[in-house]
Amino acid sequence: MNPLQLTSAIVLLSSTLLVTTACSSHKPTPDTAYTPRQEAAPHPVPETVAVITPETTQDINTPTPRPEPLAQAELEPLPDLPPELMADDQETMDTVDVVAPTVEDTRPAKTLFLFGFDQKQLDDQGETLLREHGRFLASHPEMKIHINGHADPQGDANYNRHLAQQRAEYVADLLQQEGVSQAQLEVTSWGAEAPSASATHHRDNRRVELVYDEEYLVNYQSE
Repeated sequence: MNPLQLTSAIVLLSSTLLVTTACSSHKPTPDTAYTPRQEAAPHPVPETVAVITPETTQDINTPTPRPEPLAQAELEPLPDLPPELMADDQETMDTVDVVAPTVEDTRPAKTLFLFGFDQKQLDDQGETLLREHGRFLASHPEMKIHINGHADPQGDANYNRHLAQQRAEYVADLLQQEGVSQAQLEVTSWGAEAPSASATHHRDNRRVELVYDEEYLVNYQSE
């Protein structure tokens, strides 16, 4: 074997040894993130499992008994108020004004009654309303009423005054028939001397006006 062949054989042998050494030193690393054993492992079982038995079912369905009420002796009495607070409360009660109930005003709203020409009486409707006034006054004997008779300006002034007087006395008689006392009535004849401010015809002055006592000064004192 010549020197060239010997050198080639040595190089080939060295290469073979290097490859063998490299292959034997390299080993695959197992995958620890996932293994067949992990996939097949069962789910963890809780240590304690509640078992329902017939006795347990009966306990669930049985209503919870209500607590017994406290006996009268077990109830603690409320503490008494301090004397100074009780005094203030009593003083407040003493200073409260007691409002007496007022008498309901049930008198009819209509207080003006018109008469026909030279007439001294009213129709049935007018008499019915006057009797309602009479019943109200009879139930309130402390109240007084003024009955003012009027006439229109036609004709003799003395006759008109007499006619107005008859109209007022007729109304007073109806009220007395319902129990009104004479002391509650004040009858006045004005004749044609106090015509109505809102009159648009003579018939508006052929009238009798009822004025309750608290209204009399306002309506008639200035005339």
